[in-house]
Amino acid sequence: MLKGYKYRIYPNEEQIVMLSKTFGCVRFVYNHYLDLQEDGYASGKKHLSKIDCNNDCNRMLKDENPWLREVDKFAITNAIYNLDSAYQKLFHHTGRKPRHKRKHKGSDSYTTNSPTVQVVHGCIKLPKLGKVKARLHRQIPTNGKIKSATVSRTPSGKYYCSLLVETPDVLPKPKSYVYSARVLGLDYSSPDFYVDNFNSSPASQHWYRRMQKKLKREQRKLSRMYEAAKASGRKLSECHNYHKQKRKVAKIQEKIAMRRNNFTNQLSAAIAKQYDAVVVEDIDLRGMAGSLHLGKATNDNGFGMFRRQLDYKLADRGKYLIKADRFFPSSQTCSCCGAVHKITKDLSVREWTCPTCGAHLLRDQNAAQNLKNEGIRILQTQGVSVI
Repeated sequence: MLKGYKYRIYPNEEQIVMLSKTFGCVRFVYNHYLDLQEDGYASGKKHLSKIDCNNDCNRMLKDENPWLREVDKFAITNAIYNLDSAYQKLFHHTGRKPRHKRKHKGSDSYTTNSPTVQVVHGCIKLPKLGKVKARLHRQIPTNGKIKSATVSRTPSGKYYCSLLVETPDVLPKPKSYVYSARVLGLDYSSPDFYVDNFNSSPASQHWYRRMQKKLKREQRKLSRMYEAAKASGRKLSECHNYHKQKRKVAKIQEKIAMRRNNFTNQLSAAIAKQYDAVVVEDIDLRGMAGSLHLGKATNDNGFGMFRRQLDYKLADRGKYLIKADRFFPSSQTCSCCGAVHKITKDLSVREWTCPTCGAHLLRDQNAAQNLKNEGIRILQTQGVSVI
C-alpha cells in the first residue's frame, strides 16, 4: 500500500539557494523538451519517448548547460518523465495539452526518488541538500519504504516535502454487513455545506467570503503596483515591493485554503469513525458553479474535496462511500411513501406537503433520507447485508 506523508520543512539559506536552482533546472528541462516535442510534431517527426529525451539530456543537454549537473539528477529525470506522462494523458484523452512552466506563476516543485532520502532525528535527508529541518507531525511506519520525495515551494514562500511511502499493509476487507442506523445520507447544501437525514448540518464558515474584504484590499494594492511599474517601464523582477505585496496576497489565499482543508479533514474523519456507510449525491459541482451562477459559494465550500477525503478514509476502515446517480430525484421523492412530485423543482420551495400521503417534509432532510434509502438499496445489490 502506498501512502503520502506531507511535512513542512525549514531549509537554511544555502539549502534555499540549492532549491531555487533545482526548481529552475527542472523548469528549464521541462520547457526545453516540450518545445522539442512541439517542433517535432510541427515538422512531422516521430514523438520522442521519455527514454530518448532522458538520453539526450544526459549526453547533450547537460554538456551544453553544465549547471544542470549541480542539482539532483533524479529531479531532472522525473521532470522528463512527468512531461511524458502529460503527453500520454493527452493521447488517451484523459488530460489536456501540456503547457510551459512559468517562473513567477504557481508553486515550484520537483520529485526525487533517490535511495538516499531518509527521515532522521527531526530532519529529512535529501540529495544535494543534506539534512533539512522538518516538522514531523506524523510518524512513518517502521516497516515503510520511502519510494519518492516531492519538494515544493508555495507562492507565500513556505517549503514542504511529501514522502511517498510503501508498506506491506493492505486495505481491510470491506464489511460484509452494515447497520441501517449507521448509514448516513448527505444532501449538498450551498449555504450549509450539507444537510443529513437527521436535519443537522456542520454550518460552513464561508472562509473566502469572510476574508474577501481584506483580500480585495491587498489585491487592489498589488494591481496599483503593477500598473505603476508598467507605466514607469521598470521590470517586475526589479520591483521589491511588488513581490513583497504578491507574497502578502498569497498568504491570505493560502490561509483561506488551509482553513477549508482543515475543516473538511476534521469533518470527514469524524464521520468515517462514526458511520459504516455514507451516501452522497454524484452532483456536477463544476456545472453547478457555472450554470446556476453559484461559483463563489460552491468553490468556497470545498464539497468535492470533502467527498474525496471521505472516500479514502472510509476505505481505510473497510467502510463504504456510496454515490447516488446525479439524476436520482432525491428532492422530488417523498421519503414516506415514495411518490415523486415535481413541485420541488423550484429551489425556493424549502418545505412541502406530499399530495399523496400528506406528510410535511423539509426539503433538504427529505432529500438526505432518500439518499440514505437509495444507498441501502445499492449496498444490498452489492451483496452487503443491511441490518
